[in-house]
Amino acid sequence: MKMMKCERPLWGGDGMPAGVCDGLAYGPQIRESGPLWLSAACPLHGGPRIQYDVDGNKICATVEGFRNLQEDPAGFGDTQAEALRHLHEQLSQPKESTE
Repeated sequence: MKMMKCERPLWGGDGMPAGVCDGLAYGPQIRESGPLWLSAACPLHGGPRIQYDVDGNKICATVEGFRNLQEDPAGFGDTQAEALRHLHEQLSQPKESTE
């Protein structure tokens, strides 16, 4: 998984297109948040949210839908900000092929 930007269109007060959200997105829309949007969506537009847990003496940041450390990226740190930064690093790395 790589870092993505939300591609949900935004509309101006005059009903004309005003660009795209461009917020950090961690996957496609998984929750109902207006019309279904098939490309990357930020949490505000129904995309996966970041979850924080404590693992030993570290905070662990994962993307909603996390299964386990062998299959999904996770970030660890002493603070939520540090854990999120490490998760972003994991998401930015190319996914290794298992074939």
